[in-house]
Amino acid sequence: RGLPDYPMPDLKLCLETNLTAARLTSPSVKAVGVALNTSNLDAGEALAECRRISGQLGLPCLDPVTMGVEAIVDNLLACCAN
Repeated sequence: RGLPDYPMPDLKLCLETNLTAARLTSPSVKAVGVALNTSNLDAGEALAECRRISGQLGLPCLDPVTMGVEAIVDNLLACCAN
């Protein structure tokens, strides 16, 4: 949504902070993917940004509206199988 007076938070730190909070009630919680709103990007930029974030976090990253959620669901199922 863009907050011009605030810098974008570091996504890795943001994810770890949220997981730390989640572990208070669910000690075995895992992140399985990132859903990214890319509505302000063209298709090429959206794909590049999802690939960048996926590489940074080691998780599938997709815009669920334009790209679907198959990779995130696959990762969820793989985590549940363990």
